[in-house]
Amino acid sequence: MRSSMCVTLWLALGLGLWSQEYRASISGDVTDPSGAPVEGARIVVTSVERNTSVEALSNAAGRYLVQFLLPGHYVITAEKAGFKKFVREGIALAASDRLGLNIRLELGAVTESITVTGQAPLLQTETSSRTATIETRMVDNIPTSGRNLFQFQYTLPGVLKASSYWGDFELYAFGNINAVIISGGRRGENETVLDGVSNTRMDRGVAFMPALQAVEEFTVLSNAYDAQYGRVGGGVNVINLKSGTNSLHGQLFHH
Repeated sequence: MRSSMCVTLWLALGLGLWSQEYRASISGDVTDPSGAPVEGARIVVTSVERNTSVEALSNAAGRYLVQFLLPGHYVITAEKAGFKKFVREGIALAASDRLGLNIRLELGAVTESITVTGQAPLLQTETSSRTATIETRMVDNIPTSGRNLFQFQYTLPGVLKASSYWGDFELYAFGNINAVIISGGRRGENETVLDGVSNTRMDRGVAFMPALQAVEEFTVLSNAYDAQYGRVGGGVNVINLKSGTNSLHGQLFHH
């Protein structure tokens, strides 16, 4: 009897560990000037804010994949003996981004490099999800009533306020947070994910409300999102908290 109770408790605790992958990835093909795949190219993705790097090698088909990248700005390089070094700057990744970036290496010495800057933003060719992201600069600069993060939802396409209440949005005004229809879904059928962990109560309410100054990005997935989010009938709110960087920083506000 005691063993059965322990097993039941273990299974119940396991249900609370449900999580989704909120980090981004970059993938693509590495080719030579003729379009043939390049195997064994060393791909390095470096975070501008944190000065940390993630490496990968292209396979026999020239395909590479770099995963588990936190939201932020990145520089990607590709090296292979007999080719010039490829450098791409100004890559901005939001939460759950699946970025496609093909790399074409030019013949030459590895000590030479080709740096790509100032191009149009990269498209997410690896996913069909419809997303809208509210970045840190918007969170910091747009005033909110009660400093409630979820007020930013109403600035996004496909998000409809279902409540008639327009008073102050207190930090813990959970009722107003749930009164949202995303892409035609039912009111209260939305999921909230905080740093990859479900932040949704059993009644579909929000379990924890982070302070505005702690938020790095707020992304709303409105349609065709991955199967990992498939247990809701509405949209998915993905919140990413700020992490440490190489510079000392802080905030002071008066409300």
